[in-house]
Amino acid sequence: MSSSEYREKIVGELDISLSEAGGQTIFSQISATHLLSSFRKSRRTRKKLIHLQSQLIEKKQEDVKCLQETVHEEIKTYAETLSTSCAKALSPKKLENVVKKIQDAEDRSRNLIIFGLTEEDGENLNAKVGEMFTYLEEKPLFSTPTRIGNSSGSSVRPVKLSLASATMMSPLLVKSQRLRQSNIFKSVYISPDRTKEERMVRRTLVNELREKRKDNPDLIFVIRKGKVLSV
Repeated sequence: MSSSEYREKIVGELDISLSEAGGQTIFSQISATHLLSSFRKSRRTRKKLIHLQSQLIEKKQEDVKCLQETVHEEIKTYAETLSTSCAKALSPKKLENVVKKIQDAEDRSRNLIIFGLTEEDGENLNAKVGEMFTYLEEKPLFSTPTRIGNSSGSSVRPVKLSLASATMMSPLLVKSQRLRQSNIFKSVYISPDRTKEERMVRRTLVNELREKRKDNPDLIFVIRKGKVLSV
């Protein structure tokens, strides 16, 4: 059906409807024509809106694609730069040292040092350590403990051992304060395996702790997160 035939059909149907209602033919034709014109304008408006929406979607897709390409190029450039820099900065020797330091840090995180544990000739060190852990109500898995340094006979050497997991360290350190209440282990002190630099920092903190406790006997001071705090 052509557009003219479709128009005449709409006008005719509107004429019949208005005539049956008692309206005049001329008025019905004018009204029908007006309605048809409005209908066509509405269709054109909808088409424009659909066209604009399609353009907007295409524009967004182009922007997203452009952004993805930009990000990809930036990442590629950064990766190439980083690869070149690392190759220059880390010679095989330097890389070996870095890996060694990381490995040492991981091993050290499981090491426990025990100070003040009585020392005798022919001692069963494994049993002594086990007894201390039992007093603390802990049963960690650990390697065979050994004394650190050469025996001089005048001082008690520290004991070093490795726990099965670094997560076992924290409960032992927290409960180690109970050792002061024991007749057997009251002179025993346990500590993580610290580096030389860490020991120096710790020594400074301990000295500060002692001074604060001396100057303020009514307050309670502790070392926490690398600082001396009042609790």
